[in-house]
Amino acid sequence: MMASSSLKVDIPPRVVGMIFVHLAAILFCAFRLNVAWLTSPDWPINPAAVAEAGPNGRSEVWLNSALDAQRNGGFLMVTLPDGRFPIEAISPATDLGIPCLAGMLAHVVSSTMTLSSLARINLCINAAGVLILYAIILMTGMSATAWVVLMAGAWLGIPGPVPSADATSSFFGATVFAAAAPVGAAIAVGACKPRNRRLGAAASVVSLAAATMLREAYALPSLLAMAWSWLGLARWPMPVGRLTRWAGLAVCSALAVGGPRAVVSLRDRLYDVSGRDHMATHGVSHALYLGLGTEPNRWNIRWDDRVAMAAVDQKSRGKAVFGTTAYYDVARSLYFDIVRRFPRDVASVYGRKAWRMLNLPVRLAGVPVFWVFGVSVLVMLALPDADRAPAGWILEPLSVYVMLLFVEGILIIPRSIFFYPLSYLMITLVATLMETTFRRPGADR
Repeated sequence: MMASSSLKVDIPPRVVGMIFVHLAAILFCAFRLNVAWLTSPDWPINPAAVAEAGPNGRSEVWLNSALDAQRNGGFLMVTLPDGRFPIEAISPATDLGIPCLAGMLAHVVSSTMTLSSLARINLCINAAGVLILYAIILMTGMSATAWVVLMAGAWLGIPGPVPSADATSSFFGATVFAAAAPVGAAIAVGACKPRNRRLGAAASVVSLAAATMLREAYALPSLLAMAWSWLGLARWPMPVGRLTRWAGLAVCSALAVGGPRAVVSLRDRLYDVSGRDHMATHGVSHALYLGLGTEPNRWNIRWDDRVAMAAVDQKSRGKAVFGTTAYYDVARSLYFDIVRRFPRDVASVYGRKAWRMLNLPVRLAGVPVFWVFGVSVLVMLALPDADRAPAGWILEPLSVYVMLLFVEGILIIPRSIFFYPLSYLMITLVATLMETTFRRPGADR
C-alpha cells in the first residue's frame, strides 16, 4: 500500500497578509455597493448638478425608452402621444450608454422600470469603473497602489457625490473607464508576459468602449492618451508578431469608438427604424462652438445645445440637420470664422477658462486638483524610476489623460460637475508615486 503524500506550498507571510488586505478592500467595496443599492430609491435628481451640466430632460427620456422596451419590446425608442421615435430624435446629443443598459435591463426584469432603476444603473457603472481600474493596476504588480485605488474608489465613487438617475451620477464611472483605457494599452504594449499583454489589451478596449458609450467627451482624450501609450512605450524596431498585436489593438480601439453608431445601426435593422440617415452625437465642432459660450462673450453664445442648433440652422437655411456631416461642417465654419475674426476675444475667453480650470472647486486635501497634478508631474520628472515599468505604465498614460482633460476643459466647459472624478485620479497618481519611491519595483511584468 503506497503512502499518501501531501503537497506543501509555502506562501510568504507578506503575501498572505496582502491577500487578506485586498479581500478586506473588496468586502468594503461590496458593502458600500449594497448600502447604496438599498438606499437608491431615496435619491432625488440633484437640480444643482443638472443645472451645472446644462439644460436637459434626458433622465425622463431614458425612462420613457426603458418603459417602451417593457411594453412594446423596442430598444432605444421613445413613445409620445404623437407616435414612437428613435431616442436620438427626442433627446439630441444624448450619450447612449445608460439608455442602452436600461433598455437591455427592461427586457429581462418583470418589475416596472423607474428612475430608481436608472440610479442603480449609474451606481453599477461607478462600481464597474473602479473595479476595472483596480484590476488593470494589479496587472502591473503595483499591489499597494491597487489597494488604494479600490478603497478610494469605494469611498468616493460608490455611490458618488451626486447619486441620482441623471447622467451626472455616472460621470465618475465614465471618467474612470476612460482613464483605465490608456493604462491597459500601456500594459498591452509594454508587458513582457503574454498573458498580461492580452489582459491589458482586452481591458483597454472594453474600457474605451464603455467610456465612448457613457460620455463621448471623456473618450476622445482617452483615445489620444492610448495613442501616446502605443507610440511612446512601444519598443522600436518592433518584431512582426508584436507589431501585429499593436495594430490589432489599434483597430479594436477604433471599432470601440464607433460603438454608439454600431448600436444605433443594429437597432435600426432589428426594429425596422427607417428614415434617419444620421445619428445625433455631440461632435467636436458643435462642442467647440458652444465652448465659447461658457463665459460672457460678444457673440451671444450660451452653453446650450439648442443655441448651436439654431445658429447652424440659420446659417444653412434649414438644410443642415443636427447629427449630419453637413451640420458639423457648418458648426466648424462658424467656430473658425469667430476665431479668425476675433482672435483677441477668443484668447480672452480661453484665458479666463484656463484660470477657472486651475481653480476648480474639485480638491484633494484642500488643494485644487490641477495644482496637485502639477506638483505630481514635477515629482515624476525627479524620480528616476517613474518612467520605467511598471510605474511608467500607470503614470505616463494617466498623466497624459489628465492633461488632455485640462485642455478639453479650456476648449469646452470648465465646470466641476464634469471633472469631480479627478480627485480620484489624483489619488491614483499620488499612490503610484509613493509606491515607486518607497518600494522601487524594478521587475518588468
